[in-house]
Amino acid sequence: ALAGWFGGAGAQEDWASLTAEFLDAAGAVLGSNTVGHVTAADRGGVTGSLLRSTNGAVPAGTRFVEFTLNHQVVTGMNDASADNLSFVLTPPPFAITGYASATNGWQVRFTSRVNRLYVLERSGDLAQWAEVAPPVPGTGQAAMLVDTNAPPGPAFYRVASRQP
Repeated sequence: ALAGWFGGAGAQEDWASLTAEFLDAAGAVLGSNTVGHVTAADRGGVTGSLLRSTNGAVPAGTRFVEFTLNHQVVTGMNDASADNLSFVLTPPPFAITGYASATNGWQVRFTSRVNRLYVLERSGDLAQWAEVAPPVPGTGQAAMLVDTNAPPGPAFYRVASRQP
């Protein structure tokens, strides 16, 4: 999320905006997002600031983010303001991307996150769970866990995520 409090003075039309440009390793722009541009009409002609925010995905291949705070003076001196600017990255949600029978067992594929450990657990009754595969550290890439000793009857599986 890209956010901040943006505003100005009275009926002055000066405004401020914050832009995040997403750059690849060579510095080429892959995409951008801008927030702000609160007008005097947005503020009802009153001096003050309003919270503005926007969300979006970071483009694939991004290696750097460049921020630009722009103050646009419409008349006279600069009366635009910007405060409490923030840029927050949230990891994508956990997702199982596939599951299937494996030789003498069962396997699950999922997206992993760094700084997490993943364990495959099995239950026969959804009340008691047992680890059936060694923990796998998350890498931010696809991962797989395999139960190589599945029971002959029905079983329930889940992937547990823990902090190392």
